[in-house]
Amino acid sequence: MSESQQLYESLREFLWRKLELSPKAHYNPDFLIKDDIISIRPNLIIDDGRERYVIEVKKKLSMVAVSVINLYKDLISKRSDRHSYHFLIVCKTSAPLEEAIAKAAGIDVLLLPPGAKIPGIEEAKPSAGVKLTSERSWMVISSLLKEKVASIRQLALKSNVSYGWAHKVIEALLSQGIATREGGYIAISDINKLLNGVAWERPFEGLLAREIHLDKKSAFEAACYISQLMKNANIDCAFTSYTAAGLYTGYSVRGDMAYAYIKKEYIDSLIDLLSEDIAKDGVAVRLYIPDRDVFKDTRELEGVSVVSPAQTLLDIAGLGYAGKDVTMKMVEKYAAL
Repeated sequence: MSESQQLYESLREFLWRKLELSPKAHYNPDFLIKDDIISIRPNLIIDDGRERYVIEVKKKLSMVAVSVINLYKDLISKRSDRHSYHFLIVCKTSAPLEEAIAKAAGIDVLLLPPGAKIPGIEEAKPSAGVKLTSERSWMVISSLLKEKVASIRQLALKSNVSYGWAHKVIEALLSQGIATREGGYIAISDINKLLNGVAWERPFEGLLAREIHLDKKSAFEAACYISQLMKNANIDCAFTSYTAAGLYTGYSVRGDMAYAYIKKEYIDSLIDLLSEDIAKDGVAVRLYIPDRDVFKDTRELEGVSVVSPAQTLLDIAGLGYAGKDVTMKMVEKYAAL
């Protein structure tokens, strides 16, 4: 029995009672949500005549879970079929803020009874104690994305980590169905699962410290100005997320907001240097506190100091559904960056 079938069987009585399903309702294991870029299979799909229930099952309700369901809604809205769709998150625990956001997005939240067993719910977590978004792990993964096909020894050398650590990371990718091995060589086989895991494990917005507004015409102008200002002041500051991804890929991104890393102890200095440019309205600049050394491989693109391609991809993937389009552009161009 597949993991999704086990999950369905374990929750069947609960779902029938909560959703008031008819005797003809049935689990649909073949339903895929897809477009030209991605193809996703939700945890559960239940069909009940013309009613179709799209369900994600999580231990805890989170913004990432809400983003995933919103992605499903967005993709399904582009298709035409006879079903009326309902979107749900089934979880063990939740919080008022996340519940309110889910409700506002048209997503129902069902809380499982205490002690409920949910098979396979841990499959997105790193195995064998490996956190895929840790600094050393991401060095291995980003090297594999750049090389596309490589041996563990090659990845260890290119990432400057031990063979043992590279092996541990690759085993985690293999165990989660993210990578495949053939003849001693490894390749990423499910980029969507990898990126979803990044968003789940390291939500980028969790690093946000402050947002300010500058009297500038665009995010690019603000980024250029701050880059030069910080360079003159000898303060580490580098742009990431949409700002860096747009410069790396040439992909059009929002022009009213810039995203920058700066160490916590320098935020006040930055605010002081920008005091004459701060305005109530204008371009938003979001400041993030780095959780690793993001400044060691910075580049200057069109006058803007940006983090490395590897860090940019990690951060933009950490936005989940919100950054889907530009994330896929980064993946597409990554080998050449």
